[in-house]
Amino acid sequence: MPEPVGVLLSEGRRYSDRGQPDLHGLYRTAAAATVGISVEHPIMIQVRVNGKVHECPPETTVADLLNDLQINVRYCAVERNQELLPREEHRTVRLVSGDEIEIVTLVGGG
Repeated sequence: MPEPVGVLLSEGRRYSDRGQPDLHGLYRTAAAATVGISVEHPIMIQVRVNGKVHECPPETTVADLLNDLQINVRYCAVERNQELLPREEHRTVRLVSGDEIEIVTLVGGG
């Protein structure tokens, strides 16, 4: 069997030049490997959630964010960049770097 084409990194990971998966089944080019893009540390975006910086993957939806924060979607309202976001849009709206998210949850008591 021929040796896979690619760059062998100091950690022993091989990245393919030909768009084939490496030994871990991940697609990376030799150019990406030489500029230091790490598979274990993907590029993240930063959003503000209730005033605090939060990092998440680029394809994160509002529903994903609520899930990550363990917020029950039945008892919350979400505002994105000062506009109320309808609950039915939580699964389709993707976050972008710089978004400002405000989450208000209902608290019972008396």
